[in-house]
Amino acid sequence: MFPVQVCGAQVLVGPVGAAPEGAALDARLWSGQARLVADRRRAHLDVAGAARFAIEAGAEVTVEPAVGCDPGLLANALYGTVAALVLAQRGEFALHASTVAIGPVGVALAGPSGAGKSTTALALEGRRHRLVTDDVSPIRTAGTGLPEVVPFGRPAHVWPDTAIALGLDLTGSRLVDRRLTKLSLPARDNEPVSLHAVVLLRPGAAATGVDSHRGDLAGVAAGELAGVAALLENVYRVRLLSRLWGPDLLGWAAGLARRLPVWVLTRPAGGWTVDEVASAVEAVGAGRQPAAARPPPAR
Repeated sequence: MFPVQVCGAQVLVGPVGAAPEGAALDARLWSGQARLVADRRRAHLDVAGAARFAIEAGAEVTVEPAVGCDPGLLANALYGTVAALVLAQRGEFALHASTVAIGPVGVALAGPSGAGKSTTALALEGRRHRLVTDDVSPIRTAGTGLPEVVPFGRPAHVWPDTAIALGLDLTGSRLVDRRLTKLSLPARDNEPVSLHAVVLLRPGAAATGVDSHRGDLAGVAAGELAGVAALLENVYRVRLLSRLWGPDLLGWAAGLARRLPVWVLTRPAGGWTVDEVASAVEAVGAGRQPAAARPPPAR
């Protein structure tokens, strides 16, 4: 029922106990359905109907399941807020993004829920590219080399109608939890990939096709600031993590913005064709300018 580890932290099953006193953060989450008590080294998360979690120093997670818990709800918490806390306790963060390896090159597809991250990533997998991670992309930034996306461990999630439209094999899939009709696809064995670009997917109400432009070409200084803002906007669980790790998040996003190009792909909000978006992402992965790209602004 439980993975051996989440984001490199060992997962144990046992009693968690009461939340610690005097922590820096004591917050109610998800309309009061969860309580988080945390500082930068320790966290206690109590999710109604799922479990209590204790997260220690980014190295260990103890899980105490609730009686009659929904396994899907528990997994969502474990691979959601708990995973984000594990990474942050180690000084690491993740983008709210699906990452696909276009040959040896990783491209992260970021954007808000419903932007088309998973749909585009699964469409690219159907074109024989490797799906590295779905929806959440933990990123390591060691030394001066390219950042690396580490597989997240959670199976890909997809709506049934999307799966049918993409012609996916649903053998072995299951419902994510009792409240949703979203499907969890069988897990894939995977390896890390060097990240070469970030693509921000944005649905546009007035868009009639796919429009793309570099989000970091408005001059060196202004472009870097724009890239930092765009990346910060797409940090996984950014509103929660910023309460304890605000300066760390800013430094992390600035480091990524200096190393990576950031593309913005706007696609129609309704009636969009995933093929056009997937082709634009393939171009970015190959180091080419997407066919629908706007020229950079004059300097």
